Amino acid sequence: MRPDDMEREHPMNRMMRWLDTVLGLAFAAALVAGALTAWPGSARAAEDTAVQARGSVVTESRSVAGFEAVAVTGGIDLHISQGAQEQVQVRAQSELMPLLETVVENRDDRPTLVIRWKKGTRARVKSTPQVDVTVQRLTSVSSAGSSDIVVEPLESAALRVAIAGSGDVMLKGLTGQDLQVKIAGSGDFKAAGQVERLKIGVSGSGDVRTEDLRADDVAISIAGSGDAAVQALKTLNVSIAGAGDITYRGDPQVKTSIAGSGTVRKR
Repeated sequence: MRPDDMEREHPMNRMMRWLDTVLGLAFAAALVAGALTAWPGSARAAEDTAVQARGSVVTESRSVAGFEAVAVTGGIDLHISQGAQEQVQVRAQSELMPLLETVVENRDDRPTLVIRWKKGTRARVKSTPQVDVTVQRLTSVSSAGSSDIVVEPLESAALRVAIAGSGDVMLKGLTGQDLQVKIAGSGDFKAAGQVERLKIGVSGSGDVRTEDLRADDVAISIAGSGDAAVQALKTLNVSIAGAGDITYRGDPQVKTSIAGSGTVRKR
């Protein structure tokens, strides 16, 4: 379908989508503000732990299990793979090991492995800490701050990805039914594989690159200057408030609602 043939929504529906997007932007901004308090160097804690890491990089196994979601904050990189047994290994300079927490908490009714610095930590590091996680099942992954996440080929019926800040998330190969991606800030998301439904929400200047992810139905909402490249086979629903740009592959039925200078075009 050519861009000229795109079906335009009723003005009332367009306004409702605009309001939903604006409210989503306000909520996302609150998420980013909350995430900032977890970064090393935060002024939140009255009693900070200052560390100048000079030691060699060591590896430590952590005894945690029973989780289906992973959340990381504070400039800690994360590598996730799927396997028969849950495992967690931390690689960091020796002085940092006691300051890196790996705990399981209940978040959004999901047992979540939370990876973070101990409260009040201020660390200067030569080598970015990395945590390698093996999961049996993964339903949610989130990055707050500047953490980067790489997920090896994965099977998951429903997966939610959230990025708050400037972190990057890459899914090397996803097979599933539903994928939901939310970006608040300047984070980037990239994915390959195949799903039935893909839902994307960007608040800020984040970029989404899923042109190598085949999806039957795609819904995209952008508030700001974010960009997205997708592959939609059946339907593509787009809502843009601002200067966001969307490119797509495939020949889907397209519906658009644009307020601002945003564009939608077929590659």
